[in-house]
Amino acid sequence: MRKKLRIELESYNQDSSQNRELKKSVNRIGRAIKKCMKVLETLWADRLAAEITSTDDVRAMFEAVRSLAKVKDPKPIVVHNQDGIPVGTDKAKADIIKEWYEKKFTGNEPPLTPFVGPPKPLDVPNKPIEVEVAAKALQNGKANGPDNTPNELL
Repeated sequence: MRKKLRIELESYNQDSSQNRELKKSVNRIGRAIKKCMKVLETLWADRLAAEITSTDDVRAMFEAVRSLAKVKDPKPIVVHNQDGIPVGTDKAKADIIKEWYEKKFTGNEPPLTPFVGPPKPLDVPNKPIEVEVAAKALQNGKANGPDNTPNELL
């Protein structure tokens, strides 16, 4: 019904009063559909909750809880190639995304070279308060260095 109204709306581009009325009608139908869907989802959830609380069958409870916790499948990512055509395979999508990030974050400058030579002292040494603030900002349960010392010990 909504699609039919949209098509009819596009055909009435000349008359703005009819156009407004059709837009109102399309929006009203859309809101009514959303409202009905919400009511149906609530009724479905209430039915499952009642089934969970009223049964002693562990299997039935498990299935009801599982269906209540079911997460909607995420929408697939649409990636277009250089010609603007959507790419179908995950590998091709990953390659295009990888190439885009490589272009974005690597410029014409040469890659960094590792430090070579004896260590040099800092021009301005770290203050104890700076070290304390940095240690407090670290997350617990993580080991950031090669010695695997937990952050809680710092």
